Amino acid sequence: MLSVLQVVRPATGGMRRHVATLCLGLPDRGVRCAVAAPLPVLDAPDDNTETHAAPIAAAFRPLRDLRAVAAVCRAASGRDLLHAHGLRGAWIASWASRRTRLPLVVTVHNMPGAAGTARRRLAGVALARACTVVAVSEAVADALRRGLARADVVQVVPNGVALPASVDQASARELLGVEPDAVVVLAAGRLAPEKGFDLLVAAAQEVIRGCPRVRILIAGDGSERAPLQRYAGEHGLTDHVRFVGQRPNMSAWYAAADVVAVPSRSEGQSLVAIEALAHARPVVASRVGGLPEVVRHGVTGLLVMPERPHELAEAIVALLQDDGARRSMGEAGRGDVAARFAVDRMLDSVAAIYRRAV
Repeated sequence: MLSVLQVVRPATGGMRRHVATLCLGLPDRGVRCAVAAPLPVLDAPDDNTETHAAPIAAAFRPLRDLRAVAAVCRAASGRDLLHAHGLRGAWIASWASRRTRLPLVVTVHNMPGAAGTARRRLAGVALARACTVVAVSEAVADALRRGLARADVVQVVPNGVALPASVDQASARELLGVEPDAVVVLAAGRLAPEKGFDLLVAAAQEVIRGCPRVRILIAGDGSERAPLQRYAGEHGLTDHVRFVGQRPNMSAWYAAADVVAVPSRSEGQSLVAIEALAHARPVVASRVGGLPEVVRHGVTGLLVMPERPHELAEAIVALLQDDGARRSMGEAGRGDVAARFAVDRMLDSVAAIYRRAV
C-alpha cells in the first residue's frame, strides 16, 4: 500500500473537505494517507488517519517556513510521496521534497495570483519541483500553463462529491429553524473579499423587493463577517439576512435552500457549487474562473457578470419566482454531478497520478 503525506496550508471549507475525501476514499484504492498541517487545520477525518503538526503560515515567513519544512520532513519519514495543497503548501512541500527526495504532487485549488507578484514567483519555484500539478478546473490549468508550470505536468482533475440521499426540504427547514413558507437563498464559504459575499448582501434589498418572504442564509466565517453584519444592520436587512456561522455538515442547509448563490470575484472551481448541484439545487454564480465549467447557464443555474449586484439580484429573483425552472435545473445539476463530478472518478484519477509518480 502506498503511503502519502498530504501537506495542507492554513485552510477552511473546500480544501479541507477535499483532503478529508482523499483520506477517507483512497485506502480502498491502495493508498494510505497522513496529514501535515498547521494546528487550526489539523483535524483527522477518521481514527485511521495520522496527523502531524506543521507550522505552515498563510504568507511567506522565512523562519517559520524553515520550521514547517523540518516538521514536514519528519512526518514524511517512511512515506512514498508528498501531496501538497495550495501554493503555500506547495512551497513548503517542495523544499521537503528536495530534502527527502520524495516525489511531489501539487493540487492548485484556486486561481494563481497576477503575473509579477512575489507570490507568483514563489509559486513558480515550488511547482518546478512537482512531477504532476493537478488543477481543479480548465481555467486553473490555463493560468498555470501561462508561465507557472510546464504544460506537460499539468493535469485537470475536477473535485468530486458523493450524491447525497434525498432530503425532504420541509424536514430540513424544521431541523434548522427556517420558516416553512420562506423562499431561501443559501451562500456558503469563507467570508473573505474574493468570495463576494458583500455583493450578495448589497443585492439583498432588491431580492427582498422581488420576494418579500426571502431568507438569505450565509454559512461560513472569516475576516468579512463583522463588516457584512454591520452593513446588514445599517440597511435594515437583519430580518431577511442571517449569518449562521461555520457548519461542518452542510447537507441539511442545501436541502433547506431553493437557490444557492456563489457570487465570487475569483474561484478556481467551487466545491460549494458542485455540492449544491448534487443536492439538486440550482446555482446563481459569477462568470469567473472555473465556475462556468460547473454551472451550465440556463441548464443547471444562471451565470452573471462579477461585481454587479443588480444582475445577481435579478437572476436570484427570476429563479425564486419560477418553480418549474428550479426543479428542472436542480434535476439537471444532480445529473451533471453524477456524470462529471463523481467522487469515485476523482479518487481513481488521484490514485493513478500517485502510482505514476512513484
